[in-house]
Amino acid sequence: MKLRKYVVNSSMIKSFFYSWAKETLVVQFKNDSFYLYKQVPESVFDTIIGADSVGSTFNKLIVKGSYDYYNITKQIVFADNNHIVANNVMLIKD
Repeated sequence: MKLRKYVVNSSMIKSFFYSWAKETLVVQFKNDSFYLYKQVPESVFDTIIGADSVGSTFNKLIVKGSYDYYNITKQIVFADNNHIVANNVMLIKD
């Protein structure tokens, strides 16, 4: 499956990028910081995207969950609907 970008209506989150193949979630916050979360199941991601309050659900399931995460803000060079490039290394690709 492909990487897909989701722009969401949230006071704290600008968009999500999700890779089904790698179960990897990248979150772009409103302050333009990027965080990568590993081993996020599709069912958890679907719950977040389908929630009435995306930010609250994200906090409940991801932030308070036990997912490994990394602040990748300083490494981001380019992000579009299909790719996230960090310091000229393809971080996530469809």
